[in-house]
Amino acid sequence: MNRDYDAAVAVRSLSFVRRPTAVTFVAAAGLGLTFGVMIAFDVFSTLGAIAFTPWVALIGFDAGIVGGALASLAATSFWVVAANEQNIANSTNQLLVRFIFFGILGVGLGLVGARLRGSERSQSNIAALQSAFIDSTLDGICLTDAEGKILISNATLRRFSVELGLAQHGTVIDRLLSIADRLTEPARYRARMRELAVAVDAQTSDEFELAGTGRCFRGYTSPVVDPA
Repeated sequence: MNRDYDAAVAVRSLSFVRRPTAVTFVAAAGLGLTFGVMIAFDVFSTLGAIAFTPWVALIGFDAGIVGGALASLAATSFWVVAANEQNIANSTNQLLVRFIFFGILGVGLGLVGARLRGSERSQSNIAALQSAFIDSTLDGICLTDAEGKILISNATLRRFSVELGLAQHGTVIDRLLSIADRLTEPARYRARMRELAVAVDAQTSDEFELAGTGRCFRGYTSPVVDPA
């Protein structure tokens, strides 16, 4: 039982650590390179601690809170080693200030990055749920802009589009007009489609029959009001 509990705690702890991307490794290389330049060219006083800040910030933002904390510790250590190599004395207060500064930068941006990624995941999950919801309906649904360009369509509508041989490009009206000759009343259908292209704010209901098949389709349009 104790082993299982320990394993569960370990898994939960790991959830707070984000897997770093290439940005973290590039920033870590930059951190080490900056330190190497300080030592090799005796430019500690010229570059100063600020030379480490962009790398700490990048690591914190990309790798999360733990990565930011480790980057701040590494930057502070590099700063101390570089100062000692060039015989520059630093007080405990100076060391503490540098460590706090790097810590706030790394951990703070780690929090910011975590929040942004959490928001992105949340939006992605909502979009996936909405897509699954409209795909589960038996009716074909699409959302267009004012010019008739399709912004969103569900799986049912895409299946109908293939079955009926609708054009796969152009506005929704262009696509619907591409099968006018296959309907029992092509002239009325064309006229109605052209009316719909103009009356973008109208709420409409129409019904048309596919010639030779007996299949009837009922279409509805309704304007979408911007809540803003």
